[in-house]
Amino acid sequence: MNGGELAEMRLSDHAECGVIWLHVPDLLLFDHTGRPRSARSESRTSAVSSPTGRSLPELAPSEVPPAETVLTEAMSLARQSATVARALPPTFWKVRRRLDFGRLLAEGRRRGRERELGFFLDLTSKLSGDPAFGAAARKLRVRPRRRPGQFFQPTTARERRLAELRTPDIARKWGFRMNMDMDSFESMFAKAER
Repeated sequence: MNGGELAEMRLSDHAECGVIWLHVPDLLLFDHTGRPRSARSESRTSAVSSPTGRSLPELAPSEVPPAETVLTEAMSLARQSATVARALPPTFWKVRRRLDFGRLLAEGRRRGRERELGFFLDLTSKLSGDPAFGAAARKLRVRPRRRPGQFFQPTTARERRLAELRTPDIARKWGFRMNMDMDSFESMFAKAER
């Protein structure tokens, strides 16, 4: 998946997403030195329209927030949107060479998102086979929960039962429940790797 394809995946069509998620595709257009990854993005990212037709701003590499900030901000959004949740592991993987795990963990703690961050780091480790993500996740200490936290709020009893059945073990380990199985994460990760 290239930056342009991920821009199509960007969640700008979700009004509740907030501006920070809009930076994920921009984050992927530049390498760790701030240079464009492709000829398509010269000195600024090109203006992109969201699937709903909303125009998004052009950004210079210096205007794109640090990867650690964008990714930790996306944690709360991932709790609401299955699309964001599926997109996070490929995003972590794409920016791995310039990701500062110490800064990422500090951002997660500062924002009170240790549990979500640990889950997505652990999940990325499992999907990619890279133990560095799992090692970072183990540095996040979270207390066990009496009741699991819910991803993608179910609205019916049937949805709650499905969430109980479909929650991946790795999500349960971090104290979460979701109506999305491991196959959903695996297929998105595989698609992003093509």
